[in-house]
Amino acid sequence: MEASHDKILEWWNDNPFVYSFEKKEVIPDEHFFNEINRKFIKWTPWAQDDARPLSKVIDFKSLQDKKVLDIAIGTGWSTAEFAKAGAQVTGIDLTPQAIEISKKRFEVLDLPHADLRVADAQSLPFEDNTFDFVLAWGCLMHMPDTQKALNELHRVLKPGGRIVAMMYNKHSLHWWWYIVMSKGILRAKLLHMSMQQLANRYTDGVYQGGNELTKFFSKTQVRNLFLRFTNTHVAIHDTTTPIDHFPHKSLSWGSYLPCTLRKFFARVVGQSLWITAQKSGENSDIRELTVDEALKKAFTILSPWSDPHRHEIHYYKKVITLLHTYVPKGTRILDMGCGVGIIPLSARLLGYDAEGLEKYVLSNEHSPMFAVDAPDKLMTLLSAHGVTLHNGDVINPDTSLYGTYGAVINTALIEHLKDPKLFLSRVHSLLGDNGVVITMTPNLSVLYKRIRFLCGASPYWDIRSFFDLGELGFVGHWREYTQKELRQMHEWANFVIRKELHTDIFNLREKKSLRNYAHRVLRAVSFLIPESREAHIVVAQKK
Repeated sequence: MEASHDKILEWWNDNPFVYSFEKKEVIPDEHFFNEINRKFIKWTPWAQDDARPLSKVIDFKSLQDKKVLDIAIGTGWSTAEFAKAGAQVTGIDLTPQAIEISKKRFEVLDLPHADLRVADAQSLPFEDNTFDFVLAWGCLMHMPDTQKALNELHRVLKPGGRIVAMMYNKHSLHWWWYIVMSKGILRAKLLHMSMQQLANRYTDGVYQGGNELTKFFSKTQVRNLFLRFTNTHVAIHDTTTPIDHFPHKSLSWGSYLPCTLRKFFARVVGQSLWITAQKSGENSDIRELTVDEALKKAFTILSPWSDPHRHEIHYYKKVITLLHTYVPKGTRILDMGCGVGIIPLSARLLGYDAEGLEKYVLSNEHSPMFAVDAPDKLMTLLSAHGVTLHNGDVINPDTSLYGTYGAVINTALIEHLKDPKLFLSRVHSLLGDNGVVITMTPNLSVLYKRIRFLCGASPYWDIRSFFDLGELGFVGHWREYTQKELRQMHEWANFVIRKELHTDIFNLREKKSLRNYAHRVLRAVSFLIPESREAHIVVAQKK
């Protein structure tokens, strides 16, 4: 059972977060406040590049004269930075103690004025569309109704306003090893404590017996919480300390790993989720579909054409999630080589102006292997749901016919093309200013291909069809790429890389077979070998 509002208020009022392992009397002088800043910077090296807390992840200069809301301000360390930057900052906290300490910080350090008041983020006392920027550092996971708080923050943000937040990562080494395994299982705490009680006891306030409520979230759960927002991006961060002290601080085997590897693991199993998002429009009372819901609905609408592709739903989800993260809803997008239209229809259901470009699926003339039955019915069905499907060539798209797009998607396409340079130049010409391209392609150096090559076999499966059909008839993979090659090609084509992913793309659980079990074993091993997973995804922006 989750703690009540009153109990949470009482606990945090008695235990203000001062970044100390001991409960000491709070003496709010200059040394006290400087020491809090020093400890924060030490414990979150990923968040700043100078002596200002959060200077690496927040552009303070851009907030001059902007209205900023800082929630759960604690001792006011972040509120102070906004005030120094010239923002019109309002700082709130659930506890009177925190507001008094923060007011003392502003007085002692002679900081510019800020509106500091007691308030609950789950019921904000502000008008709609008031603020340009919101910070929610380490507080949303302590609230009984996190979704209600985010709905309130969305309400008070102006259209186009931005929110940044830090929450705890459910899939972190800290949670699964140091709390669940170490405390819950090895010390048998789970015999008399629930998982929620473990989270409360061994996170913030651990030396005071634990706090009233702490929640951990996965990246998927965070994206679902932020559905009202657009341009949502979730990144994992941490110090290398959990890696260094693995499996125990008295047996620190992790510290023997190379520094680059420890930093890599910190970005994979770190404790902090850093979330950035934006308010896009006024229709926030309409519940929007999640990526999963949009995909499932698209597959249902497009059945039976979509049925042979259900094993690929995992990579469709990856691509659409990246679109949802990097491209605002309402943007005009084009999926090149869209197949039966699963991605553009899913995007349309999520609120994008989506179109598809396809050649092989719509006609037996080019390739019976990819052609579908009743292509006219497919095009009519997509049109009825607001998706235009163009019958055309991805290498020679008629830019005068299609116009320009805010984003272009190409999944499992570039490996089929003899001239990737020409293709990427076409993509570049289709994009408007600062347009985004999302490219997904199979990995040349995937683990099973490495094994085939070591055994003297070709890493390519389709050599027979290449031999039989020749240059003009072959529609298989002309060339697959490593992650570095894919990145370089986009850079050579005048794109700036925004995101790179190395991932798996097929659902191996749907069909039980010896081959699938072997693939699952190889997939597990590939996590330990750099760049040996199934596919690469690049998100790049037009220069």
